[in-house]
Amino acid sequence: MKSDTIKVLHVTASMALEWAGPAVTVAGLTDALHRCGVRSEIVTATGPTLGTDPLPTPHVAVHSFETECLARIWPAYSRKLTHFLDNAVAGFDLVHVHEIWHYPGYAASRVARRRGVPYVVCPHGELGARHLQHKWFKKWVYRRLILARSFVRVASGFQDVVLLIVGPDEDGTRNTVEQILRTAGVLDRAVFTGMLTGGDRLAAFACADVFVLTSYAEGFSHAVLEALAAGLPVVISEQCNFPEVAEANAGFVVPTEEAPVAEAISALLSDGTRHVGRNGRRLVMERYTWPAIAESTADFYRTLIRTHKPQRT
Repeated sequence: MKSDTIKVLHVTASMALEWAGPAVTVAGLTDALHRCGVRSEIVTATGPTLGTDPLPTPHVAVHSFETECLARIWPAYSRKLTHFLDNAVAGFDLVHVHEIWHYPGYAASRVARRRGVPYVVCPHGELGARHLQHKWFKKWVYRRLILARSFVRVASGFQDVVLLIVGPDEDGTRNTVEQILRTAGVLDRAVFTGMLTGGDRLAAFACADVFVLTSYAEGFSHAVLEALAAGLPVVISEQCNFPEVAEANAGFVVPTEEAPVAEAISALLSDGTRHVGRNGRRLVMERYTWPAIAESTADFYRTLIRTHKPQRT
């Protein structure tokens, strides 16, 4: 542990498990930073649209504030949260803002500038072209449903293959997926688990032979990292922004089209994939464990704090 302890305030819209990547990142990062001599605290909001199952943060104080009516227009809006930031930010060496379109991030960056405290912003993929056209993007993705149609192609060549679909059913997508599979006569070879956590999530990785994520927009997927760490070969879309998968021979990075996805899955099912899975696990252990990420993040914090020139407004 480094001796030059610094204080960092992490600001995020939600710490609920349902908030997925950003919440998981904040929980994991702050815990690992604790071991690097970085004292963290978290400011977040709670409300009807922000989830109900907060992630544990045993080494980190969490300041949580209820949202108000305006949160229907500006997600996670809370005047009490703003008041806390006004009084607390000056007591930290740095502010780390997670996500950019929600109110807490705006409020924190504004207060940090006014108090002359350096801050960093992690957009968590929110600046991707598809996220900037979110409503249109969602409709288009659901019409395409690449993974379901790709599975139909794969199922014709592998009679014992089973599709395990893990995750919540957002906007009624399951009905459309079921119709595609039913029409192709393979609905009985698909299992819909819903959201999995803890041991159930690990069990899903353990029983799988290939992990597939054909997303049209990802910041940096925790699910892909978890699959690689579990020793699974992966098939991911180019929009997952993880070219290291192909570079490490840990799977395939493919266009979001039915044929390439199906061909990649079939290749991994046909050939021995143990070495591919080992490559992926090695990639994660060398570059993407929380201790490694925390060390580089802590060094970045210290450099920024040391070179920061306050510009009070």
